Amino acid sequence: MFIGILLANYLVTEQYTHIYRHDAQLINLAGRQRMLVSRIAFLSTQTDEQSNAELVESIKTLRAEFTELMSSQEDLAHDVSIHYLYLSGNNPIAPRINQFLDAIAQKDTQQISVLYRKLLPDINNAVNVFSQQANHHADILHKIGLVIETFAVIFVMTGIHRRLLRRVHQAIAEQSLATVQLEQQKSQIRAIFDASSVPKALHSRGRILYINPAFTRRFGYTLADIQSLNDWWSLAYPDPSYRDWVREEWTKRLTRNQLGAPFEALEARITCKNGTICIVQIEAVSLQNDYQHVDWVTFFDITALHDATDRLQTLLETASDGIHVLDTKGNVIEFSHAFARMLGYSLEETACLNVSDWDAMIPKNLQLSTIAEILTNPTTFETKHRRKDGSVFDAEINAKAIELGGKTYLYASSRNITERKNMEAELHRREQYQRVLLDNFPFFVWLKDTDSRLLTANLHYARVAKVNSTKDLEGKTDFDFFPHDLAEKYVADDRTVIETQQSKHVQEEFVTETGERYWIETWKAPLIIDGEIAGTVGYSKDITEQRRAENEINRLKEQYEVLFTDSPDAYLVVAFEDGCILDCNRALETMMRGTRKDIIGKSVINISPPNQPDGSRSDVAGFEHIMRAYNQGYTCFEWVHRRLDNSDFWVEVTVSRTPFHGQDALLGAWRDITERKAMEKTVSRK
Repeated sequence: MFIGILLANYLVTEQYTHIYRHDAQLINLAGRQRMLVSRIAFLSTQTDEQSNAELVESIKTLRAEFTELMSSQEDLAHDVSIHYLYLSGNNPIAPRINQFLDAIAQKDTQQISVLYRKLLPDINNAVNVFSQQANHHADILHKIGLVIETFAVIFVMTGIHRRLLRRVHQAIAEQSLATVQLEQQKSQIRAIFDASSVPKALHSRGRILYINPAFTRRFGYTLADIQSLNDWWSLAYPDPSYRDWVREEWTKRLTRNQLGAPFEALEARITCKNGTICIVQIEAVSLQNDYQHVDWVTFFDITALHDATDRLQTLLETASDGIHVLDTKGNVIEFSHAFARMLGYSLEETACLNVSDWDAMIPKNLQLSTIAEILTNPTTFETKHRRKDGSVFDAEINAKAIELGGKTYLYASSRNITERKNMEAELHRREQYQRVLLDNFPFFVWLKDTDSRLLTANLHYARVAKVNSTKDLEGKTDFDFFPHDLAEKYVADDRTVIETQQSKHVQEEFVTETGERYWIETWKAPLIIDGEIAGTVGYSKDITEQRRAENEINRLKEQYEVLFTDSPDAYLVVAFEDGCILDCNRALETMMRGTRKDIIGKSVINISPPNQPDGSRSDVAGFEHIMRAYNQGYTCFEWVHRRLDNSDFWVEVTVSRTPFHGQDALLGAWRDITERKAMEKTVSRK
């Protein structure tokens, strides 16, 4: 019977030990809810990608553990049910958690704050209730033990058995209570580390006992991947030589820490599960009791810091501008390699410079006050820099204040603008040349934009528009200077040129109010810059005198045509270069017994017999007469020509030099002297 009593005591105690553990699980889950809700509320205010990813994971964890907590009610027989606290009570937690997560999804910051302030006390209350339940169940266990002990006393009736039973029961109860308390503490500690955003791990004697969710999120490894330190070394440091170095440094630091020295942080490159590299700063704490030695390891991700440092170093090494950072006294703190090259100093020499060593424009007694002013008001200005060899060049400075490590510094970027200055001077000279060129044209010259506003014009335009300078023309339109009807016509012409992208050239006659007539020639073309229509360019000039001269020339040409064509004497125009006939009149057609079409293009030598009556060759003698006319301007001689019907006849030829459509030519006049020559021959026979 004594054995039966002990067995009954054990079974009851075991049952309530299970209840204690379940109470500890509830306390752990509710505590994790409290920490996750606080973490989610904080992460919802952040905007970086890492915080957003952690926010998503935290929400998933909260939902999963909430489901786990709600499913626990089926295994409980408690005085206060989970159902009442989370679903049916006065302030049920479950709906508020759902409202809180909805507000997170909608990014409603005001609602998030309100629900967080209401939700946190309710979850704290749940933690307190679950803790009270645990104490209540411990008290019940103690009382049941007393009852069982009483029955055991009645049955055993011996003091020895009673004392023994009491001791056994007390030991079991104390052990169960200690187990519950230990489980509660372990659960609370685990909840803290599980909610941490910093990767953490716990290992002992070569075995990895625990890694938190942040560890898996950052490095990708789960506890199943790295059950031992050797697994971790192989995966995190795949390069053998680098792995040996990390292991050696880790061992040195851990040994010094176990001897009482602070752990010296170790910086290492960890290869993540997805193959990426993460740079971390590793810190550890060694914990020792009578039974076990453990190492608690924390990994601080400094990848972003390293990337920023590398980018800064790359910037300083590769920047084309002379970047430099100065303290408030003008001493160089940081600088780019280009800045050192710009000044002609070595890197070591540049690190020791002061602004007074290179600025050649700002007086030394004003340099510190200038720095102080720039620290207050960022500015861009031009100055001159002095190189190590004493030469000076133009520089443009962009400067502003920056904060580094809680101190104020001057960030400046220098750019050598000597070439730009030279180009500006050259551009100014070219503009002056263009202005002189435009202003010396004796007629209007202008540039207009697509809205027919003047961009620029010359002095002649300004004089006619009656303004003081060409600057007064800029931005104005034709309506500001000309009668409305003329201005409308000019603007319409501008639109036509822009739309068709074709130039327009017109000559128009105008009549003034006094009846005076004059002619104006206008030319407009599209202004195309980089393939885009930017406006129009054009000129306008008075061509009245030119028109009068052209009219007089046309009149004289008409008279010439009449005299040349209808003259009773035969006329022809011969090209100087090859002696070909370029033109002839009707009298020559009659004399040659052919048409103008038959005659034009023939050489005067080809319409001559091979030899002249005196025996000279026609080509040689003809060439001599042509050269004489060209050199002396005039010649006269007698010649035998051959008509188109192959009959020969005598002519008296008069040749004079004359221009003909832009080329040198000879004007020949023929007079038929065949009859005279026949009479002379008859007389000479008598």
